[in-house]
Amino acid sequence: MSRLLMSTDMNIHQCVTSTHYYRSLNTYIKEMQIDTPTFELTWRIINDSLKTDVSLLYPPYKIALACLLLSCLHRDKA
Repeated sequence: MSRLLMSTDMNIHQCVTSTHYYRSLNTYIKEMQIDTPTFELTWRIINDSLKTDVSLLYPPYKIALACLLLSCLHRDKA
């Protein structure tokens, strides 16, 4: 029972904190005038980051910014 509660608590935590990633991302996109393909790639990278423990190590705004940086670097190489 306690394992189920811990699992449920973690899922709720991820759902609650994940909204902050997207809120930060939207702010960065508006301020930096980022194009739609970069925005979509950043969104996918954020989704992938939620499968790791990075959300336990860094605040959401830093993760969103790092994901935006990764998507910009990836698009520059393509």
